[in-house]
Amino acid sequence: MLTCCAPVVVGLPVFNGQRYLAEAVDSILSQTHKDFVLIISDNASTDATGGLCKEFARRDPRVRYVRQPSNIGAAANFNLVVGLADCRYFKWFAHDDVIEPTYLERCVEVLENDRGAVLCQSLVKILDNDDICETYNHAAFGTDNPDQITRFAARLRARRCMDVFGLIRFDVLCQTPLIAPFVGSDRTLLLDLAMRGRFALVPEYLLINRDHPNRLTRSLQSSDQLQWYAPEKAGQPSLRTWDLYKHALQLLFRHTKRWSDRVRGLATVMRSLGYYRRWLKLPLELLNLAWPRAMVLEDRVVDFVRGSRQDKASSMLSQIKLLTANALLGICPDHYQVVFAGKNVRFLTDRPYLKRWYFRNRLRGTLHGYHEPAVTILLERLVSSKHALLDIGSHLGYFSILFASVPGNGAMAIELDPTNFRALTRSISWQPETIKSHVRAINVGISDKASTIYIPESRPHDASSSINSTQTERSNTIPVKLSTIDTVLEEMTFAPDIVKIDVEGFEVHALRGATKLLSEQRPVLLIELHPSRLRSLGKQVSDVLEQTKTAGYRNFRFLEYRRHRGSKLTEKVSSSSQNNCGIVCIHEDDESGLATVEALLC
Repeated sequence: MLTCCAPVVVGLPVFNGQRYLAEAVDSILSQTHKDFVLIISDNASTDATGGLCKEFARRDPRVRYVRQPSNIGAAANFNLVVGLADCRYFKWFAHDDVIEPTYLERCVEVLENDRGAVLCQSLVKILDNDDICETYNHAAFGTDNPDQITRFAARLRARRCMDVFGLIRFDVLCQTPLIAPFVGSDRTLLLDLAMRGRFALVPEYLLINRDHPNRLTRSLQSSDQLQWYAPEKAGQPSLRTWDLYKHALQLLFRHTKRWSDRVRGLATVMRSLGYYRRWLKLPLELLNLAWPRAMVLEDRVVDFVRGSRQDKASSMLSQIKLLTANALLGICPDHYQVVFAGKNVRFLTDRPYLKRWYFRNRLRGTLHGYHEPAVTILLERLVSSKHALLDIGSHLGYFSILFASVPGNGAMAIELDPTNFRALTRSISWQPETIKSHVRAINVGISDKASTIYIPESRPHDASSSINSTQTERSNTIPVKLSTIDTVLEEMTFAPDIVKIDVEGFEVHALRGATKLLSEQRPVLLIELHPSRLRSLGKQVSDVLEQTKTAGYRNFRFLEYRRHRGSKLTEKVSSSSQNNCGIVCIHEDDESGLATVEALLC
């Protein structure tokens, strides 16, 4: 790779940014300050990003485009564009931001006239769905103060990190570790820069930042953000608050010599524990190492501390109930029984994870004790007219085993994750011959084309398994084949009339690979939608709904997917849903399926 020399270099790391990329690049190329180079590093995007970037590079010689052969993570991609630069001033650019034509000119002018400033940023407009919802002024926190500890305190207090997209002196930036491979490392980089010099302000709104739902830091769950920074750390717990304070203390002692400054800095660190619940996040992050769901307690604890006496008593009672339920799991039997279509179906629960998965909803009083009442009750009503189930994302085979327990029915269970697949085959083999002979299990991932991905050889059952959380080939990974629904059905000579799809954000890809099935077999579709994971792949819930509608299906939504009223349906399916939800898709020509579903409408 060639180093790009220019007075100003703009580095644009991007992954699947086709929606906003063109507008972002156009705003850069329209700058009144013309003497700059734009470096775009494409982190192995799977959408049209690559084609757009090549067209930019063809049209304008200031644009340099590089593409990574595989996803190297956001941290490495951000640092790569710095490594390709040789300049006086450097600016990172987010693919969904826009700058006014005078942005570079005004920032360069300020840095040229203010030698004590290491960074320059303008006022920022923050848009949400194209409406201004917030503005940002870094100087309001004190980052432009001549006092080093005041700037240190300002960066600990500021919640947003817009300054990282300011114009930075390149020689100072190169003295820092850049973006480290942990969540929130942009905050520690800004702490480092603030200890080295002031952040200057251009008092004009020249940067427009989009805080849209597709933004990766919003659409990804906290457990997935570390993998976004560094794919090699997938599955590891994130200690972002501990990382922040560890690096803050290191920077404080590295950049200060007088003990008076260090004491002031330590006092600042102590005060900052009160910002954004950090005092609570520190112990919960440690607890999260042993109990992956510990962070969900954050809101409960804060509500308890702030609530009234009555609220506190109610909250305490809820916690007692939860602890009691967990204790009861330890004395649960080694099998779990469900009455399905008039038959008693038993599931193996001889291990702690199996007990939690099967028994927790019965202990909470969920309808009939079913783990997922919505799909379970609907399947029970469909078995009289439907006899073949394709269970994609089968996990432990719950639905496949229930469905195959009805005489004359068969199921095919597809599971991507090797750990879950071992549990799946063990669960099936424990069943009586009348059931296990009618369930086939396949270890394959479902997508829109055939390929191979690599999954950690050993991972906890609680880890979410999805194609977009896979890794490159390493010593502790094993290959898993990806295929399409149409290909799998043709190879296995299986013709389902019900298809359950739970693929953690790959719903669009799964349906793309099922065009023959949808047009010829027209099965009932039971789809669990994952909006946040869809957005991380540049897709929307509306894309899934449009696919099924185009194939001739009517869409229905479960009112309460995992609760008591889970069997009730509505035709009001929101394309802007932020939470996971279940939908049922019935082809317009499927009279029996429509009759079953319409009987459940509210």
